[in-house]
Amino acid sequence: MTTRQIVSSILTLYYVASNAFDADRAERLCELTLGQWCNSYHNQTYLEVTLPNSANKGNRGSKSCPSNCNEAGTCNHVTGNCTCQAGWSGPDCKTQQKRECANMGPDKRDLGWHGSSTWYWSRCSGICDDDIGMCYCPPETKYGHIPAPEGSLPGSTPLRLGRPLYNCNPKEDAEGKKVPWGANPYKDIFGPKGWCEAEESDFQCPCRIDGVFGFYCNITVEHSCLNQCSGHGECIYGYCKCHDGYFGYECGQLREGMKESPGLEASLRPWIQDHVLEAPASKDPSTVKRRRPLIYVYELPTEFNSLLLQYRVERGFCMYKGFMPGNRTDWTGATYSVESVLHESFLLSPHRTLDPDEADFFYVPVYSACIFDLWMKTPKPRWPDVPGASDGPRPMIAHNMMEAARQWVSSTFPRHWDRRGGKDHIWLMAHDEGACYAPGSVWPGIILSHWGRLDFPHTSLSGFEPDNYSRDIVKQPWQPDGWINTSSKAHPCFDPTKDMVIPSFKSPFHIKDSPFLNAKPKERSIFLFFMGDVGRERTERGDNACRYSRCIRQTIDRLAQEGNWRKRFGVMYGARGDVKGDYSDLMSRSLFCLHLPGDGWSSRFEEAILHGCIPVIIMDNVSVPFEGVLDTDTFSIRITQANLRNLLTLLKGYSGHQIRAMQERITRVWHRYRYNSIAFARSNAKAIESQNLKERSHMEKDVAKSAGSEMLHEHEDAVTTIMQWLTSKMMT
Repeated sequence: MTTRQIVSSILTLYYVASNAFDADRAERLCELTLGQWCNSYHNQTYLEVTLPNSANKGNRGSKSCPSNCNEAGTCNHVTGNCTCQAGWSGPDCKTQQKRECANMGPDKRDLGWHGSSTWYWSRCSGICDDDIGMCYCPPETKYGHIPAPEGSLPGSTPLRLGRPLYNCNPKEDAEGKKVPWGANPYKDIFGPKGWCEAEESDFQCPCRIDGVFGFYCNITVEHSCLNQCSGHGECIYGYCKCHDGYFGYECGQLREGMKESPGLEASLRPWIQDHVLEAPASKDPSTVKRRRPLIYVYELPTEFNSLLLQYRVERGFCMYKGFMPGNRTDWTGATYSVESVLHESFLLSPHRTLDPDEADFFYVPVYSACIFDLWMKTPKPRWPDVPGASDGPRPMIAHNMMEAARQWVSSTFPRHWDRRGGKDHIWLMAHDEGACYAPGSVWPGIILSHWGRLDFPHTSLSGFEPDNYSRDIVKQPWQPDGWINTSSKAHPCFDPTKDMVIPSFKSPFHIKDSPFLNAKPKERSIFLFFMGDVGRERTERGDNACRYSRCIRQTIDRLAQEGNWRKRFGVMYGARGDVKGDYSDLMSRSLFCLHLPGDGWSSRFEEAILHGCIPVIIMDNVSVPFEGVLDTDTFSIRITQANLRNLLTLLKGYSGHQIRAMQERITRVWHRYRYNSIAFARSNAKAIESQNLKERSHMEKDVAKSAGSEMLHEHEDAVTTIMQWLTSKMMT
């Protein structure tokens, strides 16, 4: 067996063993839960689910694809259709699908530096890779991009990748004539010592695309994909081009009649070992014991997920991880990385089934938040794919994207959509204002988001106008009556009877100084803590209505400055320039941590929990992560917006006994706010804990592990909490 198979088998056995009925264990794991969902999950009997094998051929697949997918994609051996990499589309990947840079001509260069004066992220003074919309130095320069020769197979490696010119253009031409959409001196880019010409240039353009690093973008590293294509495919900017016989989003399935082969992590690429797990649903042949719910994960057309990853251009967008020089792994810190985390977690979950007929629920992996990061980079992607469709607020584009995915699901799997009218379909809306603008056709389903706003009717509170979901666009051929009547005006943002507010993804490194990772215990000498955007610049930019944060952050900022809170009361509140120090260290030394809205959701609640700090919630009519699922009132404090000016007085009113009780309860639930279901999160958490204990051993005679840290290596996390909660939603 390979290392991956051994690890995956151990995890599966652990999952089965740890979920064997044990009343005491169930009681401990279900502490501070509300209702019966947790006990119902742990007390259920096993289901024997036959996985893909010779007796269940339909799920494994034996169909071939036309033209071997034109060497530009992967054959889905269940459907007989291809999933294509960027630049190609169609059932056989023979249809060109270009993503032109802005103002691009047929020669893949700008139509004229002095023609249109419009600035665009992807406006390109060099040559455009129009498969993904990326700009490079032109081929006639020393470090220019040279595509693969004419007639090469689709997806062939370019003769020379070249240096990128991403959002890096000259402000004048060679003769000195002004170029209104550029920002850099011509000589810095095209001069003898410029970026495109000199081996050691005096100037650097950003090196942000996945797969390269270094000052000169000349260090090649691994690209980032979910589960690193299970070791059975080539990762291309987030798309898995699977090896022969393997298929699926993460190359986790194997064609009928073919034998398992060692993955790339076993020999050629050992650096991906910490990123590859075998999905229990794809094991062959076997019968495993699993508990419900069973989840079917749709393999949507790539335009809804992996194509966006290829289009993202900046490695820090959308994906939760990236590779560094030496193929060391780092967390990207992407704001909406929960999309890729949850997608990977569902693909690898013991609850996943490959048979839609036996599924209790269906997960629809639409990256509707990732599209926000791509908006205005180039004219594409857009929904529908017609000129002008991107001329509107970003929520409208995400709304149209989700509606297109819903139409694909209902037409491709009509029986499974119709059986409950979409109520058993799970959607994730991770952007700032959650599901406030979800299509009405999607609303009956189960929606996971970070934003539990309850009031209805509602309007957008974003301080960023492009994210104003209350702005309608009417009289367009594809939606003549506008879009908000069937979205934000048709339903609330959150329905606690069917939806769930989930925590955002925070890496183990983000909480490296947490007591739950056995960092050195610290005195909680900071009475109240908040570091982040406090709205000053937004006020200067004209947010006179104070939509941002409902004016909460701005009001506290003013009170803290006028009252000298830091010196008088030990309060650390302000922007990152005001509050000095390491974020995790400061949180681990704080007694109370503020959880305030921003343009919508904020991650401060889960960050506080993960550091053992008591969350102080100030946002009326908004549920926090897992509220109504866990007894959040017993380990957090909620203060109304009307009581904002009494904030310090109210907090000082809590006795030492009350504070210790809340802190103790946090030790019993913190693990439900982390994501431990992806391979690198587990290995990284273990490595950080090991380093913390090692450092403590040099300073402490007897190192005592912190209360609650015993849950660090437990399977229970945010994903298992979602799965267990879904048990209570079966057939409701």
